[in-house]
Amino acid sequence: MSEDVQGIVKQSAFLADRHRLDTVTAKPTANYMVAGICAIIALLVYGLLVTVQVMDFQAYQFQ
Repeated sequence: MSEDVQGIVKQSAFLADRHRLDTVTAKPTANYMVAGICAIIALLVYGLLVTVQVMDFQAYQFQ
C-alpha cells in the first residue's frame, strides 16, 4: 500500500472540535461535604490510634 492512497488519514495529536471541552458550561454536581466529613473522621481515628500506640509503647519502655 502506498501512503498516497486517497481516504487514508494519518494519525496525529490534533483533537477534533467535537472532542474538545471548551463548550462545556455545566458545573460539577458533586457535593464534597460527605467526603470532607469522612476525611475528618478518618483523621481523628488515625490520631487516636497513634496515641494509643505511643501510650502502649511507653508502658513497656520502663519495665
